[in-house]
Amino acid sequence: MKKLSVILSVAAILASCSTTPTYKIRGYIEGLDGKMYMYDSGRMLVDSTDVVDGKFEFSGDCTVPMRCYIADHCGVTNFNQTAYVYVEQGVINISKEGAGYIAQGTPANDAYNRFMETIEPLDDEYMNDSTTDARRAEIDVLWDNIINDAIDSNLDNLFGLMEFKSMAYNMDAQETLDFLEKFSDDIKKTEEWKSIQDQANKKILVSVGKPYIDFTQDDPEGKPVSLKSVIEKEGNRYVLIDFWASWCGPCMGEVPFMLESYAAYHDKGFEIFGSSLDQSKENWIEAINDKKLDWVHVSDLKYWDNAAAEQYAVRSIPSNFLIDCSTGLIVATNLRGTNLRAKLAELLD
Repeated sequence: MKKLSVILSVAAILASCSTTPTYKIRGYIEGLDGKMYMYDSGRMLVDSTDVVDGKFEFSGDCTVPMRCYIADHCGVTNFNQTAYVYVEQGVINISKEGAGYIAQGTPANDAYNRFMETIEPLDDEYMNDSTTDARRAEIDVLWDNIINDAIDSNLDNLFGLMEFKSMAYNMDAQETLDFLEKFSDDIKKTEEWKSIQDQANKKILVSVGKPYIDFTQDDPEGKPVSLKSVIEKEGNRYVLIDFWASWCGPCMGEVPFMLESYAAYHDKGFEIFGSSLDQSKENWIEAINDKKLDWVHVSDLKYWDNAAAEQYAVRSIPSNFLIDCSTGLIVATNLRGTNLRAKLAELLD
């Protein structure tokens, strides 16, 4: 008996040690046949399964949660006809809702559904032509409160992290790093958490008080121009690194303010070094000429893969960094609208 007890105990220990968290995604869609497909958050196909009598199932190990899409067609082009799924430990049920599908049954998916049920009526009200500006201001406050509550209530699942990610772009880098530590150990293992942490660390390197990072890109004539050459050019006192693109509406909205500031302060030592996230050289040059942007322009024409934008942790445009040429230090960032001229007046008047 003693020997049997030892064997059973060892077996139990081995079983507990080898236990791996698993997920199961199952659904029943009346009239559905063929296959169901699973895509990762980058919309790359990762799995598929047969549909039998409207029923289907995905399953696998889930040591690290992830976000994916479940679709009833291969080669996803219309993501409105899919289920937006947080793949995590447990059983996730897919059902039909409107033109698409809904995922339920696990913490992140249920939290996402509750969030959408709360936020969608506010979205509709905000976009309604009859909604007053005062009410829209109230909705803005409500949105912020709902999002903050959703994050604070879901620090142990991927939904909370993804909501935080949408806010982190506009947060101070150190504040982002401090908040990231609030998430559970399982969430800290995800690529999403590591990506946000990496981005925040990059932002710290280009925050106010840090030295500028040099880079070289081609000007419209194909000639390589370095940021260093412009910062060290005789007569230049402050250089604004401006990340923009011809296709960017908000960037075009900044043009009048930049033209005004350039006209007022260029002769006093202000220069702009514009790095474009365009892909089309024709569109880039056309925007420069049409808007009469008579400062220094460069681009690698790689859209969001712009190497300099990556160095400067740029995740939205317009985005800018003001450099003191005498020290090589960043003295201000994201000077939008009248703030640019106000800062230049402080420094150059």
